[in-house]
Formats: sequence, C-alpha cells, structure tokens
Amino acid sequence: MTAVLDRATETSGGAPARRAVLRWALRMFRREWRQQLLVLTLITVAVAATIFGAALGTNTPLPANAGFGSASALVTLPGNDPHLAMEIAALKGHFGAVDVIENQVFATGLVTGAQLRAQNPAGAYGRPMLALVSGRYPHGPGEVDLTSGLASAFRLRTGDTWRVDGRALRVTGIVENPQNLLDTFALVAPGQVTRPTQVTVLFDATPLSFGTFNFPPGATPLRPQPPSGLTPAIIALAFAVVGLRSPSRAAARPGLASPCSPSASCCSCFPAGPAEAAARACSTRWPACWPRSQAWCCSLP
Repeated sequence: MTAVLDRATETSGGAPARRAVLRWALRMFRREWRQQLLVLTLITVAVAATIFGAALGTNTPLPANAGFGSASALVTLPGNDPHLAMEIAALKGHFGAVDVIENQVFATGLVTGAQLRAQNPAGAYGRPMLALVSGRYPHGPGEVDLTSGLASAFRLRTGDTWRVDGRALRVTGIVENPQNLLDTFALVAPGQVTRPTQVTVLFDATPLSFGTFNFPPGATPLRPQPPSGLTPAIIALAFAVVGLRSPSRAAARPGLASPCSPSASCCSCFPAGPAEAAARACSTRWPACWPRSQAWCCSLP
C-alpha cells in the first residue's frame, strides 16, 4: 500500500499575493508621500511639545505662596538655637497667632533628601500645606505619615513599621503638600521631632509690623513674592493642548481623511474586479462620492 501525503492548499495567496500587496503599498506611498510626511511631522511636533511642556512645568519655580500656607509671612530659625522657645514666644506676642513647623533632615539615599516634619494638620496657617491621600494623620508618639515618594522608596504601606533615627514608627497614612508636590517628608505629631534642623514659624503681618520687628540673629524672615500668573499646571496643559491639536488638524485636512478622495482606502477595501464594479461599490458605501468616485476609481493603475 502506498500512502500519499497531500500538501495543504495555500489559500492566502502566497508569494504572489505578498508581492501584489507590496506593489500596492509602494504605489500608495509614491502617490501620498507628501501627506504621510506631513502627518509624521505633525505627530513628531505633538510628542515633542507634550514632552517639552511636561519638563518645563516640572522645572518651573514653585508658586509664590509655596511654603507659606495661608500666612502672609514666615521666619526660619535654626533648630539648635538655645533661645528658640523665647524667640517663638516673642513672635507670638508681636504678630499674634503663629504656626510652628519643626523639620529634621535625615539621610534616605534619595537624590532630593527628605525631612522628618512635626506639624499640626489643623494649624492656623499650615493647613494648605498638608493633604491626606490615604489613612489618617499621626496623633501621638510612634506614628508617622509618609509622602508617596518616600513610601515607595522604602517599600512601606499603611500599617508597616518604619525605623528611622533609632525609632520604630508605625505608618498611619500617606500625605502630600499641595503647594509643592515635589516635597518629600515624613509627618509626625507636633513635639515628636527631638532634634530639629530648622524651625519655620508662619504668621500674618502687615508691612509695618513686619518691618519694625527686630528678628533674632540667624533668623530668615520672608514674605511671598507677587504671583507670576503662570503655574506649572498651566504650562503643561498649554503644551499638551497644542501638541494634541496638531494631529487632529492634520486629520481634518482635505485629502487626508475624506472617503471621497484618492488618499482614502475606498476602493482598496472591495473585492478585485473591473474598475466599473469597484466604482459602483464605492458609490454604494459613500453615495456622496458619486460620480466623483467613478472618475478616480476607474483611473486606478
């Protein structure tokens, strides 16, 4: 008995079909190379504008009120000042209500570094500088909140234990500074920073009271600069809108997206046949193209 192995019949067209598709693609490229070059250029410009806008928005200086909360002035005092408590009391006596924020710099291995920050979330002026992303604020010793960048760097989540500066702190939430989203810090309850590097005091002051107060040596008093009106968010949004509108404007140009033009794939989607049949099929799908479709469908090579 002789067994005969039949070869599977190739129904895809094989090499002749691939050569035909390649010839068709080359004809389309020669016919529409200007439109394709235009679309490629506009897409390149759109991507470049979006990337440039995002980079510019990230590196733009912070808003004028960043670090001030809702206060009109602040002063930074060295954390090792032996008269720190007296100086804070003098500020409170002259300006009224104050909001004290203690910061201690610690090594994290990150490029930007980080701070252990003792701040009251319900403080008189510092509330705009704190926002709770998840969890809750720390209420007492042994509790800490982290910014998302710091939590990711140490691979910590709410409920984990974080060891820093010889202390074991339980993570109770994730926080951020809405006035400076690049701010990296760990938030603890007021009074839980034992060795502050710097103390920031927020307060309201008139130009007269600010200018007549005798600030202690080593203190750095500041007032917010007038806002420029151009925030990083506005810059990034403007470049994104410009970048995204460019391809859409190109797509709306005649000859690039209209089904009634030779650049559209009108006749290429119909079965092979006489030119007249292709033209009639084209007019069936897009009646508005008739008799224009007949003129260019019949002229296809």
